[in-house]
Amino acid sequence: MSASLEGATRPWNARTLILTIFLLPALLLGCSSVSVHVDLDESVDFAAYQTYGWVKVPRPVRAPGHDTTSLLDQRVKAAVDGELDLRGLRRVPHARADLLVSYHAVVKEKYDVTQHRGPRGYVRAVDVNEYKEGTLVLDFIDTRRNQIVWRGVATSVVGNNFGKNERQVAGVVGRILDEFPAAAGDGSGGAQAD
Repeated sequence: MSASLEGATRPWNARTLILTIFLLPALLLGCSSVSVHVDLDESVDFAAYQTYGWVKVPRPVRAPGHDTTSLLDQRVKAAVDGELDLRGLRRVPHARADLLVSYHAVVKEKYDVTQHRGPRGYVRAVDVNEYKEGTLVLDFIDTRRNQIVWRGVATSVVGNNFGKNERQVAGVVGRILDEFPAAAGDGSGGAQAD
């Protein structure tokens, strides 16, 4: 959407909240457009981890830009469970886990400003293009040290594609966890409910 610079800033409103809830799963509009970055504690032997559980968090308060829908929660957790199962990590109740997993998801409104200059260098016109950027963060916490040992972050421009949400979320989670260090096990673990 193109607009003039005037009026480019909008307050958070119900329409934006509803769009946020439906747009975050569209993070994977094209797997190739997803940017993934990781950070890890290089002193950790990731092969020693055999089990994981989900961080127990109270029901989050809805805040601007944060998607806290239960459908997204189910999709992210199912995708992570599937990926970690493939990597040989077994899900156990969080009190018995080697690693705890947590995620955060945010959609932010962004603006791309383009200046069109005249022959003498003066700004002749300004175009402001509004878009939404979605970010999914996965944190892995060592339960013995009580410290984050690995973090994966995926960022992408999100659009209005409301279909195939489970596949899209699974694709983004897969892209993030492709960067996860090798874990113990032979890949035949089994996800179990907390």
